[in-house]
Amino acid sequence: MAALVELFLGSTSATVDWEAEAYPTYGDFAVLPLLVAFFPAVRFLLDRLVFEVISCSLEVPWIRNARAKLRLGSWSVTDGM
Repeated sequence: MAALVELFLGSTSATVDWEAEAYPTYGDFAVLPLLVAFFPAVRFLLDRLVFEVISCSLEVPWIRNARAKLRLGSWSVTDGM
């Protein structure tokens, strides 16, 4: 893991001056493709595996019935009133 960090961020043996300001270099943007792929993948997995299971277990029966009607196509706007 340390080798990957060193590969993307450069040498870690140099001391860092946190007060110095500089323009970003290409090495600073090397992690962006990983983040672009990581966050949507995590969001998708959380939506499908965690949040959907929690929402189904917390549903009120009339919500479950309305969803079933929507899936079957037998629901209209006046049915809910």
